[in-house]
Order: sequence, then structure tokens, then C-alpha cells
Amino acid sequence: MKTLIIALYPYQGQGLDAWHDHGAGMTFTSAKNAGCDVHFLDMKTLRNDQELKTALKGFDLISFGLKSSYYSLGMKVIKIAKELGSKTLVAGYHVTAAPEQLLENPDIDYVFHGESEITFPIFLKASHLFNREIFGEKPQNLDSLPFFDRSIYANPTEPVTGWWHGPNRHKMVSVMAARGCPYKCGFCQPIENNHFGKKLRRRSVDSMIKEMLWLKDLYHPDCLMIHDDTFLIQPKWLEEFVDKYPQVGLPFWAAGRADGICEHPELVNKLIKVGWELVSVGFESGSQRILDLINKETTVEQNLEAAKIIHSNGAKIYANYMIGLPQETKQDIQATAKMADLIRAEMPSWAFFTPYPGCDLGEQCIKNGLSLLDREHYDRCPSGKKVKGVDYDYLNAILRGYREDFRPPFTCDIIIPAYENEELSLKCLESIKKYTDLNTYRVIFIDNASKDSSKVENFLSTIPSLFHKMDKNEGFVLAVNKGIELSSAPYVCLLNNDTEVSNNWLNKLITALKTDPKLGIVGPLTMPDLRGKGMMDSHHSLSLHNTLLPADLMKADKETINNALEQRYTGKIYTPSFVAFLCAVIKREVINKVGLLDINYKVGMWDDNDYNLSTRKLGYKCELALDTCIYHRGRSTFSKIQAEEGFDVDKLLQENSCYMANKWSLGSVTFKNVPNKTLKTNIKVDPKRSF
Repeated sequence: MKTLIIALYPYQGQGLDAWHDHGAGMTFTSAKNAGCDVHFLDMKTLRNDQELKTALKGFDLISFGLKSSYYSLGMKVIKIAKELGSKTLVAGYHVTAAPEQLLENPDIDYVFHGESEITFPIFLKASHLFNREIFGEKPQNLDSLPFFDRSIYANPTEPVTGWWHGPNRHKMVSVMAARGCPYKCGFCQPIENNHFGKKLRRRSVDSMIKEMLWLKDLYHPDCLMIHDDTFLIQPKWLEEFVDKYPQVGLPFWAAGRADGICEHPELVNKLIKVGWELVSVGFESGSQRILDLINKETTVEQNLEAAKIIHSNGAKIYANYMIGLPQETKQDIQATAKMADLIRAEMPSWAFFTPYPGCDLGEQCIKNGLSLLDREHYDRCPSGKKVKGVDYDYLNAILRGYREDFRPPFTCDIIIPAYENEELSLKCLESIKKYTDLNTYRVIFIDNASKDSSKVENFLSTIPSLFHKMDKNEGFVLAVNKGIELSSAPYVCLLNNDTEVSNNWLNKLITALKTDPKLGIVGPLTMPDLRGKGMMDSHHSLSLHNTLLPADLMKADKETINNALEQRYTGKIYTPSFVAFLCAVIKREVINKVGLLDINYKVGMWDDNDYNLSTRKLGYKCELALDTCIYHRGRSTFSKIQAEEGFDVDKLLQENSCYMANKWSLGSVTFKNVPNKTLKTNIKVDPKRSF
């Protein structure tokens, strides 16, 4: 089968479009070595459609790897190839990301998934044995693969004039050391795993050095690029690389993550000394909220520290920044801009978030109808509109140097632990979105291994949020502790998923905290059951007491009650026996001193009483804000696991209350959640206590 393999580029491609396509080069070299009748076309050598038509004539099969950003160009090649009577094969990342878009096109004869070096030559020799969809076998030992023949390109070196900030850097050659990526960034994954597999495969250092020396002797480049997603990984491999690279002796460009640079500063120093001249880092955002949202697993502090380490060791920075996510606020964008100002990268590279198919963030945008892109317009460059609701005029002003200060009145992480009961979680989240200032909070939703949390995840994409799923149901205490570990705000709100908040709730709670430096925890009142059964909340110390409002208002809806409380009791607080963690806002300084919830309370119950005692022991007060009222359904999760899984809630209450009594040397404890069940305690929770 006479086959043309195309390196798909725009005509007369410049800049990044002039660099080598390793996929096309490796595919050609492997097929050529296997004795296949293969030919190669470097499309950037062409000037127009007529030259393309001439280049495509006379082949049984036209094949190329397709990136999403080149979709329209690839479809042009397909159309011309079919007009000339050739069969067509499409491979590459876009096949992994959106195979259905290619399979629905009758002009595409074969859709090739994954890596090509092993399977593609076999296909060319016996295509009748393959179906329309072909799945490439992954080479497990990358050292077994050939060095790809750069002479197939019109220019065997890659131009970097103006791209590489260093003296006399014009001709580059690029090599690949690894396939796969162990990280989980939402703008990349899971397409990377789906294409290369979850396991990171890396060539031996000797194989890398051998190829580099071969390229250096053949083409005399000024510099090298190690074109991996992240180079700074596996310290033992890197130490060997440091020992052996001096025989190559060329400055090189490679990528490192901020957290890895901070973790291994001495290794970074060694690598820079042997030639790591240009360090590419995906800083992405200067907002921790956004870094968490995109699942970057790094911090803003690590970004800044990594930049210091690179510059202090004499290397230069190629910095990747991303703005324009649908959940991003102007405050987030300014934080990124100001971080970039501090980093002072020699080569800042800005991108507008682009909802590519196949990655988590892109698929969320597409599913929620936020994407403004179609198959003809996949381009991450900072131009054009890509996502609904994003202020691109503001983004462009940022790129031109516009800066402004944001000083929100407060910032709070709202931690919501949940297990099943997704409809209740959605009502809770909807009330937060409706009644809370967007720029003042982030929801940290901890899902305790629910069977399906897709509706919650979709809703969270519309508000500032971080979603974390536990491997198994760990209960309230460990879920809350995980949320606290993920939080960074000066205030932390613990909120049950079976609550519904009211207008201005969070502002009023934090305002109460800010009025008194010794006030450490504050909670709202809760109101009678919205289901009309006249029940009081099981946490009697929080219940809306009948002495606070006239009788006719006590049966009103949540907003009417909340407004009435606000009019009568603005700024007033009350000292209960404890502030229950169905809704409690805690100062960061208290969390820093008390720490996490005591895990001896297992899945929950009495953990909040314990935390109140620890807080008060440090001299802080725990109070209720009388001007704020929310709805709490009560015991939704425990009722569910008790009914469906046979969980003994009463036994848990008894064990935990005994533990607390022993821990604090208490005489008796009254059950706070179960009426008429009392152990020997001296902590009394009196629902009739007058306000």
C-alpha cells in the first residue's frame, strides 16, 4: 500500500508551527524500517491548496495525526484525498478526544487510536485484517523505538530565533524522553491518560544521550529541547542525566512543575549547571481557588518560590499562564496578572482557556453549553472568544498591562461534607448561589464516595468551588478534616448538605466574628421544619426560639423570618451551650490553634461539642448570631445509612458521648440529637432556655 504520511501544519508555518511533529516522524521512521512503501509530506513547505493537491496525488492511503486546533486543516486534506481516489486514515490526539467526530465522517476510512510505531506498519502490510477503528499497541520499552529521521523535514533543525532568550540560539533539535503524565490537571486529563496510558514510560538516560549526540553530530544545533510534559520527575533518573549530559554540552529547554522545583532545589541547580538554560513552568494562575479548580495540585506560594529558585540559579523562565475560565472572577484574573509581574519571566506565554474536547474542564463547558467553539475553531491562543460569560475585553486589557486592586470584605471557604442525598446537596448549593456574594466564598465539597455525584459536580462548575471525592465513606469528621486541609481562606464555614441558607447569611455571620477578636465560632439560628410538621431542629440550642418573634411570624417562610430577625436583632449574639457544626463559621486563627476535628469521634456526633470546648479553653467565645436564620432538615445522612445500611446511630452516640466525657473529665452528657436519652453528664442542652 503506497502511503503518504503527512505532518499536518498550516502552509508556510512559522514559530511553533515550524517545529517538528514527533508523532508523524516516529510513524514514518517505524514504517520505513519495517519495509513499508511510505512517503512523507511536511505541509509547512506548501504555499496553497493547489500545491497540496499536487502533493497528494498517486497514493493508496493518505494518513496524518490530528490535533484539535488543526481540525479544519485536516478536513481539507481528507476532502482533497477523497477527490483524488485515496483512502484516508486519521490518528492523533483528536481521535482520543473526540472519536465520534471522525467516525461520523464517511470520507475517513480508518480512525487510529493511540500510539502507532508497532501497529501502523502491521496495518499497512495487511489492512484487510483491521476494522475501521484501529487501536495501537503501546511500546512498553521506549528504548526499542528508532530515532526518527529528521531529514524528512525540509529543515532538519527547528527555528528558535526570537523564541529562545539566549545568545546565538537559532537552530534547535527536540527529543522526547517520556510518554504519559502522572498529574491530573483538568485542562489536560484524562486525554493524556487515554492516549498514552496512566503509567509513565521513560527512556533510559543512555538512549537519550545517544540520540542527542547523534543529532548534534549530524545537524550542529545551537540548543536542544526535551519535549516532555514534565522533565523534572524521577530524581534518580535526573541524577544520572546530570552525570552524563556534559558530554552533549548544549543548552537545553525542558519543563518542570512548580512543586517539583520547590521540592528539589539542589537538583534544579545541578541541572542548570549542566545546561538547563530555559525552564518551562505551567504556573497557570495566581489564584489558589483557580489552581484548585483546574486540579493543578500546586500552590501560588510554590509558583513564586519556583521562579525565585530558577532565577537565583541563573536560568530563564518560559512561563505558561491561563486566564478566561468560566468560574474565574476579576479578582482571580488580577491575582494571576500580579503573580506574573512578580515572576518576571523572560518568555511569558499567555493562553485563554479553551474548552477542548477530551479534557475534564473542556467537557464540563461543552456539557453545560458554555463553549463558543466549534470544530473549526480550537485555538488556545489569547485571541477570540471561547467561553460564554467570560469578559474578553477585560482579559485583553490585562494583557495590555491593566491592573486593579480588589479588597473583598471577607473570604470564606464553605466546607460541605456529603454522602448520597444528592437532591438535598443541590438545594443547599442553590441557596448558597442565590444568597451569597459570588466574590466572597468558595465551596469545598467533600463527597464521601457517593455512587453518583454528577449533578453536584455540574452545579459546582457554576460557582467558585473545589470538589473532592473520598475513596470510601469516611463519615463527617474525616470529610470535614479533608476540607479544612484543602481550605486557605481566613474564615471556614462548616455546613451540612441538608441545610438551606438565607439572604446575606454568610456576611452576617462573619460580620459578627469580626466585631469581637475573642469570638472564635459563630452559627445561625435554625427554623421550624419547612415540611410543615411544626418540628423544631434537633439541635435545640440553635433552634429559633418562640420568644424571639411574634407567634404569627414563627410559621412564616424562611425569608420572612430571616428578614424579621435582621430587623430586630442586627449585630446581637447569644451564648448557647455549643455551636453545632450543621452551620458554623470558624476563624482561621482558631483552626490554626485547635487543629482538625478529633478523629476519635469516627463518623460524627459530639465532635462539634468537643471542638467548642477546645475553642473555649483557648479563651475564645462560641456564639449564635440572632439576626440570621437558616433551614436544617436534620439527620439526613445518618437516617439514610441507618435505614439502608443498618448503621447503629444510637450506639455511635453512646460511644462518642462516653469518649467526650472521659476526654474532658465530665460527669454527664445529654444527647444533643436524640430526645429523652441521657447519659450521666453535667452538660445540659435545654430547649426551653429563655433568650
